[in-house]
Amino acid sequence: MRSDEIIGHDIIMNSLRRSIASGRIFHSYLFEGEESIGKRKVASVFAKALLCNRGRDEACNECISCIKFDPGNHPDFQLIGPENQLINIRMIYRLVNTINIAPLESNRKVIIIDDCHCMRLEAQNTLLKTLEDPPNYINIILITSNPG
Repeated sequence: MRSDEIIGHDIIMNSLRRSIASGRIFHSYLFEGEESIGKRKVASVFAKALLCNRGRDEACNECISCIKFDPGNHPDFQLIGPENQLINIRMIYRLVNTINIAPLESNRKVIIIDDCHCMRLEAQNTLLKTLEDPPNYINIILITSNPG
């Protein structure tokens, strides 16, 4: 996925690019909006840019990091989402255990949690501890269409 394939999210994409260019990248982000408007695509393009070895505000799509990202083979990227409409505590425990391992190929790890509103309460509480005090190399992107 390339940033020029994202349509209708120019303001958001420009803001994310500026945060990368300035080095002012937050540890966590919440992408909230209606179903099927492109939140996951925007999150993936942002994650790829964060992991790119060239260190630009957009992914170069040429370095080994970018090449590994597209087919889902990047060791410093994780995408989790609900199984049977649920993100349970076991899934979050596995995630938290991998968070505490330093990045293997990039200078950061990026995690996308899709449909985070499907997390059970105990899973939310477990993740909250990590969100409050993350390792400095972690970026977590939460995606939801149901912020309540």
